[in-house]
Amino acid sequence: MKLKTLIFLFIGISFNFFSAVANQHTQDRKVWNPSLWVNDFIQEAKLEDLEDQAGGRYPESFKWILEKTIGWIPEKSLGQESRCSQRFGAFYEKLLKSELPSNKKRYLEDFLKTCSPVESNNNPWTVLKNISQIHDFPQEKGYRRVTLHFPGGIKTQALLGLKDNKKRDWIVIRPGIFASTNEIIAEKYLLILLYELSPFNVIYLESSTSSDHLFHNKKVFLGGAKEAFENIYLIKELRSHPFFSKLINKIHLFGMSLGGNGVLLASLINAENHYSFFEKTLLFCPLIDLKTTYQQSLSPSLWNLIKDLWSAQRFTYILSQRQAFPMGFWQGIFNLTPRNITGYYELVKRDYTIEPTLYKGFGEKYYSGDFEKDVDFFKKIKVLPDHFYLWATKTDVLVPTTLNYDFLKPLESEKQFFFLFDKGNHCSFLYAYNLEFLKSLILGILE
Repeated sequence: MKLKTLIFLFIGISFNFFSAVANQHTQDRKVWNPSLWVNDFIQEAKLEDLEDQAGGRYPESFKWILEKTIGWIPEKSLGQESRCSQRFGAFYEKLLKSELPSNKKRYLEDFLKTCSPVESNNNPWTVLKNISQIHDFPQEKGYRRVTLHFPGGIKTQALLGLKDNKKRDWIVIRPGIFASTNEIIAEKYLLILLYELSPFNVIYLESSTSSDHLFHNKKVFLGGAKEAFENIYLIKELRSHPFFSKLINKIHLFGMSLGGNGVLLASLINAENHYSFFEKTLLFCPLIDLKTTYQQSLSPSLWNLIKDLWSAQRFTYILSQRQAFPMGFWQGIFNLTPRNITGYYELVKRDYTIEPTLYKGFGEKYYSGDFEKDVDFFKKIKVLPDHFYLWATKTDVLVPTTLNYDFLKPLESEKQFFFLFDKGNHCSFLYAYNLEFLKSLILGILE
């Protein structure tokens, strides 16, 4: 009898286990059943939208060389021995239990006094390792490429990461200049941290400066009000969506580099509306003084010429279509003058119009129709929003600390968290710092 009982018990447990597995797969498939979530605003990306129609992405040969020479898999650093590997868990618990951002900052400062979770002290090498991460974003992990249709006919590509049908916190991610959902390079670690190693769902939007966005819209943008209004409009659409609204607990907004400019403005609008749109704001090396920082890149110099040549492949399509080059190629070379970013900036000022439906009811006072006036919104800030976290690196050749981080730092109170990391360059936190450390830090702040 005992043997029969054990056999039936084993069969019962096995049946329940495999039924649960099958049910989970069914739930996962249900999440991605387009009939449940496709509407006029959010749709599956078309195959042609995934192609490099503007010719603005990195050459495949360049990516192949990076991966074959210095390529590395970030997740392999998880669990590796470190001088403070046993303390990451305790650090995370302290952050989690503290509600005030100022206390979380104090715990970080204390932690770094006794532990050095540094992977690389070489900033140039760190930057190269940051753009040579090997990682894919397949549907099997819950990723799906979608197209968002904003008022005014603006199409924005996004990468949506959904784990299951459970209610979770969501993170809206706005990356830096040129960032595309079809060619994720330096931002790979963000999706690893914020989605794959976390309990969150995410939606990662392409930059308004990506070559794909420029191709699909035939109009140029640069951070500021347009992306800020998009962020809030998107959140309103998600909260009212018949399917996605059931999966949302809290929403947090994350901005990196140029993407941080629109996120900062969105955080001000959110505070004025009693934090009704989202809860926490997290900024990595954000571009605060966009106009001054960008204009510094327009003056003749060898460094600015190098940045311009780096920008050329992204901007060439739109500048050619609009016949907006301010000078010839060789004239720019001999004069050390950046012709691509100069031409783009002039187009930004010329094209700057935003459909009123995009900001109706929350953003009217931040849009005047004058780009250079509106982009200076940060100069009027007297008090920063609550639950506001801003990180940067002491060394930053693209977004100078003195123009950006230092401008907002004097406004810090116990309700904000500002921190300047010793290692890394610009947004290259990964490889400069241990992935396990970054995971503990981010989850301790956002959970």
